Amino acid sequence: MGDFRACELQHWYSFSVTTGAAAPWLGAGRDIGNLRLNRIGSPCAGCGSRDSWARKGYFSTAAYVAPPTGTFGNSGRNSLVGPSYFVTDISLVKNFAYLKRDGANIQLRGDFFNLFNDVPFNNPVATNTSAVFGKVTAAGNARQVQVALRVSF
Repeated sequence: MGDFRACELQHWYSFSVTTGAAAPWLGAGRDIGNLRLNRIGSPCAGCGSRDSWARKGYFSTAAYVAPPTGTFGNSGRNSLVGPSYFVTDISLVKNFAYLKRDGANIQLRGDFFNLFNDVPFNNPVATNTSAVFGKVTAAGNARQVQVALRVSF
């Protein structure tokens, strides 16, 4: 008999919208990470079609401005959620008896990652100093197939 294993997971990752630089007024050695921006409107994250995320943007960049010098931004840490995607992985395994008296067998295995080839978009660029601020510029792996033959004795 063969063996069949499937796994379907939904992924999404939150992210912060930042200035891309640390707070210069804190001084050397007091790095708290990149400053977050001030939120002044609704970012409408994920609005529009998936086809427009690279051209028009994943969220409204007009909803954010740089904070005044000496202040921290008011947008929350990880306040936006990136594009979600489903990943379906499947494994098919078949064992064949070979030299039964010695307990040897041959296993044929096929692993399929992202079986339905859904596009797993990465989070958009979240640094306001970037020319592609708010746009999705990368995606994860497409479908991958792995085949193995194993001899055990």
